[in-house]
Amino acid sequence: MYNAALEAVRVNPIPDPYPRPGYDLAADLALIVEPCDTLETVRALVVRIACAVPLALQRLWLEHGAISMGPERNYWGPFYVWSATRLLERLTNTGTDSWERLETLGFVETIEDAWGGRPEFEETLTVEQIAQLNANYKVFALLHEESDEAHRYLYFDRTGGFGSALFHQDFWEEFQTDTLEPLLNGARLNQSLEDVLVPVLGEGTRVLRGWAL
Repeated sequence: MYNAALEAVRVNPIPDPYPRPGYDLAADLALIVEPCDTLETVRALVVRIACAVPLALQRLWLEHGAISMGPERNYWGPFYVWSATRLLERLTNTGTDSWERLETLGFVETIEDAWGGRPEFEETLTVEQIAQLNANYKVFALLHEESDEAHRYLYFDRTGGFGSALFHQDFWEEFQTDTLEPLLNGARLNQSLEDVLVPVLGEGTRVLRGWAL
């Protein structure tokens, strides 16, 4: 399932309109499937976040590898599914790059981390509500939209379901109504990994083409 989906959206070589010595645009914009995670790493991640990881996502990590596409893949690429290894590194980071550390992999925490902080959460939600969202919904993938004024987050819940949420910096009220309120009311996610992943892979390809042309 995953191999077919990845092959269907794989980025074709794109001519570089501004060639530079030693730089390969096509390689920079290619879809990358990273090395598979180990079962030990996945188990350590589950313990660290105190939340079961859906089996479909475990299979992606263990059998196929995490996915990234676009420049600066470690953090600012257009799209990436973080590997279990990378997530565990950030959750346990106590070194000189401790600013990169995540505490929970939670819904609010991860969104704020991607933006460098979003005061709307603290201004609108209680401490208890933020903790509830962080505990019950975990983010594992991020798409930077073409304008970079919006990010799409893929996440899972404690029942093993998946969801997809768009956060646009100019449309907080819509995000609050369409996403936060249902989650705070205990919404159970009912999509599969394929449901949320394949459309975002296609959107990531579109964004990359827009960047290149």
